[in-house]
Amino acid sequence: MARVRLGRERPSVGQTQTKGKLNLVERWFRNLTDKAMRRGVFPSVLSLIEAIEAYPAARNDAPRPFVWTATVGDIVAKLDRARQRVESTQPGCTLPRRRKTAKVVTV
Repeated sequence: MARVRLGRERPSVGQTQTKGKLNLVERWFRNLTDKAMRRGVFPSVLSLIEAIEAYPAARNDAPRPFVWTATVGDIVAKLDRARQRVESTQPGCTLPRRRKTAKVVTV
């Protein structure tokens, strides 16, 4: 007897990592914006397109691997601080912060 699946199919392993992939894509476009577009002056759209196309070519000429700078101890300490802060939060204390009002000086 044939089995019929209802609804969407189960995602494969390659499809479950979309959040991480999106973060990498967002980081790449942020670098493109910061390093190629904001630093330049473009008198025409054509010069902007040339700058955008030159960025990946220049980046691929001298690739650099990502180097993780945080140690395991730093990460664990940060997680401990976050857990302590969450555990110390009391119900009802999550009200939005109020802006400080300026003091009125009378002369």
